[in-house]
Amino acid sequence: EWSWYQAGETELVLFRRTTSHEQVLQDWENSFSRWVGENRSRLASRASEDRRQVLEDVASCRHLPFNVRDFEDCRERYLEEYAHPLLEDSTDGTAVEFRRLMQKWQDSRNA
Repeated sequence: EWSWYQAGETELVLFRRTTSHEQVLQDWENSFSRWVGENRSRLASRASEDRRQVLEDVASCRHLPFNVRDFEDCRERYLEEYAHPLLEDSTDGTAVEFRRLMQKWQDSRNA
């Protein structure tokens, strides 16, 4: 029978978040991910295929931090590791749409 455990070769590592549950909830309140989820149908109506793709990616991504502040913060903490193609070509349609959506989110927060 197969097992990932090998005596003397592997160890059990326990993971404990350093961010409290209350902080995660607070970050979620103003998060880009939540905003996309709540406004997805409105943002997708009459949207380009690139925008629909970005909306789907953001809504389904489990790695996008809830507490990103702006595009530059998102670039450093998320895009460089999980969505590198969005950084490589600034003329790519999905990269442009991602930036536009982040700007709309920021504008809605500032309003």
